[in-house]
Amino acid sequence: MLDGLVGHIDKCLDAYEDFGRRTRWEAQPGSPFEYETGRLRRHIGPGRHWNGTEANRAAVISTLFTQQAAEHLEAVQSLIKERQVTFSIAPLTRSIVELCGHVYWLLDPSLMDNPRGRAARVFLAELDDATKRASAAKAFEHPDTEQIVKFKKALRQEVLPVLFYPSEIEFDERSGALVRLCKQSKPGLSASLRFIENAIAQDVVTPGMYGYLSNATHPTPYIVEEVYRWDEAQGRGYFVLPEARNPYALTRLAVVAFTLMWQVIAAYRGLDQQEAVDLAIEIDTLPSPPPE
Repeated sequence: MLDGLVGHIDKCLDAYEDFGRRTRWEAQPGSPFEYETGRLRRHIGPGRHWNGTEANRAAVISTLFTQQAAEHLEAVQSLIKERQVTFSIAPLTRSIVELCGHVYWLLDPSLMDNPRGRAARVFLAELDDATKRASAAKAFEHPDTEQIVKFKKALRQEVLPVLFYPSEIEFDERSGALVRLCKQSKPGLSASLRFIENAIAQDVVTPGMYGYLSNATHPTPYIVEEVYRWDEAQGRGYFVLPEARNPYALTRLAVVAFTLMWQVIAAYRGLDQQEAVDLAIEIDTLPSPPPE
């Protein structure tokens, strides 16, 4: 079963790389990307007209995140090859799922007729990125910290009031943080899982997956205790994997999330999605644990 997963991940990654070489991820005429670019150019904020670049930024950010997810998936493949599957797959799967949820959030097809909502999500993503970059720069005493912090402040204090009206902006009363923009907010892990399910109208998350991924990536003793055994004769402890169901479920979710990212980006650029769809379905034809 594990070898089947290794082979399927290899097939997915090869197909994804070949797809990128063939298409160069170039948007096609009449694609949602082109449609939204035109719609966004017709909108205005308090300070100026929009220029339609929000659609391009959404597409670029999503493509970068999908490439990052491909690297994580390759790491999952390596761990399965080495049979290092007791703990190590969970953090990688969580990262892939959160990336997938974020990509679906950015390119959500339901926003096709809500250009301000699309632009708001792009702005929230960029502000969140600028905030994290500023925090990291301060922590590492980066030589460009002052410029990095100024850029973050400019996004919030100068760009935001030019693009969006006060009625579209909601701040947290206590912290002053921007929490909603045009009724949009940035999703966490739980919301990312729901975005994946809602986007394809089916349950791809096994019951309790949110709780498990959250617990398995934090200092939660029971996750460790469940697979810890003490050998009285040898006077030492060791870890065991009682069954293959857990690594299979985590890997399946990682593969499905990755192929979903591929699908939604291809759809936004007007490219064929069928190859990614077929690969997502094909994983269920591989050897798998028996039903509980």
